[in-house]
Amino acid sequence: MGFPPAAERLLNRLADSGIQPSLLNGLLMEFGQSAPADAFECCRIALDGMFTQVQAIWPQWSRQQVWRRIGATPMFGRNMNGKVFTLENMRQLAAFATEHQLGCLSGWDATRDHNQGTLPECSLSSNHPDLVRCTAVEQQPYDFAKIIARYRK
Repeated sequence: MGFPPAAERLLNRLADSGIQPSLLNGLLMEFGQSAPADAFECCRIALDGMFTQVQAIWPQWSRQQVWRRIGATPMFGRNMNGKVFTLENMRQLAAFATEHQLGCLSGWDATRDHNQGTLPECSLSSNHPDLVRCTAVEQQPYDFAKIIARYRK
């Protein structure tokens, strides 16, 4: 895993043009059905893949420079394909980001993070929670953002 082929082609075009991006942010969401069940494991595999791709495209960058140019943005809670990124997964990703000194740790999205537990359509007892507006996991408003806010590179 890592960047999809179209993104990798774009990165190669940037490198061929002499452009050195300061941040390459990976959207860590909607992993395929054959991906591991654990959402953090999916993120870790994707980030390791991104690292390998970026290092190959810009071989003059040190390992530290590559990690500092990679960002991680998971989708909080239940993804449309049914995989679930939990608060524990967010804590694991924050620890990974700290260990590797990622250039960015963020999330998708603050509206879902806030609404969970505050709107009727976000009720965990609903068979069809509104995944555009809700995480569909047990949490208080902004629990994911609070974990991210503690990240320091």
